Amino acid sequence: MKTPFIILFILIVLTFITLYIVHLWYKSRIKKTAVLDVDSFGSHLLESGMLICTGMLLSELIYPMRILIKLDKNAFIYDNATKEAISMYCLYWAITAIILLIILFVTHVLYYLFSDKKSIFIDAVTGNHGLVILYIGILVAITLVTKSVMPDIFDQYIPYPAVPGYM
Repeated sequence: MKTPFIILFILIVLTFITLYIVHLWYKSRIKKTAVLDVDSFGSHLLESGMLICTGMLLSELIYPMRILIKLDKNAFIYDNATKEAISMYCLYWAITAIILLIILFVTHVLYYLFSDKKSIFIDAVTGNHGLVILYIGILVAITLVTKSVMPDIFDQYIPYPAVPGYM
């Protein structure tokens, strides 16, 4: 009965940490490139798109966590099993963070190819909303494609019990 609440708590903590890291990264990038008003609508739109895509990726952590808890019913009873379960959750989170970095890099490269070779952060601050929407469209498209493959990636790291061979 308490297992779904444990999963929910872990997901909320990991989501908070990830969104905060993305927010800090975005603010550092926008401050480096911006000489104008950093509180423009375009900059908020761009950050919202990044945070939404981050949330879509993090939503894929629910599936492997459920499977892991179903496989090990004692995951939160014994200390050693709890440490192993938490280490697996951290592994899933690290994989998601790496995938997010790859998505952001590919999105930046595609945006650079599609636009007039300017930084998205400059376009966001100067109020070029069309290019911000283009960037978010690229980001969402890549995120949706990647999101569908993530359960297969996580499935490789789930420690399924070995099936004995009879031959």
